[in-house]
Amino acid sequence: RKAAAAAAVARKAVEAVEAAAKRKNQAAEEAVEKARRQAEQEVQRKAQQEQKAQQRQAAALATDEAALAKMSKKDVVELIRTAASLESDFLTVNARVMMSPASTKEQVDALFRQVKAGA
Repeated sequence: RKAAAAAAVARKAVEAVEAAAKRKNQAAEEAVEKARRQAEQEVQRKAQQEQKAQQRQAAALATDEAALAKMSKKDVVELIRTAASLESDFLTVNARVMMSPASTKEQVDALFRQVKAGA
């Protein structure tokens, strides 16, 4: 009788350990799935941001001379920032012209034309 009771207790202990292990595995699988979903969402978000940036750049590069003539110097500088490739050194090299109050709108317009020609 005592052996049967001890065996029953041992069986219950094994079942409890197995149930705990199963819960732990399930929690780990859920954590992995959650991390995978978050990574996928981040990739999608980055892709959307890149697509929007490309659309803004394309729109900026599509600016024609008539629209350029109507824009303020500040607006043209923003247009250059949008249109210039982030990988290029154009913005760094021409920062002085773009930021200087002494620069004329014609100088800034010429910079935009350079960006547009280089794209």
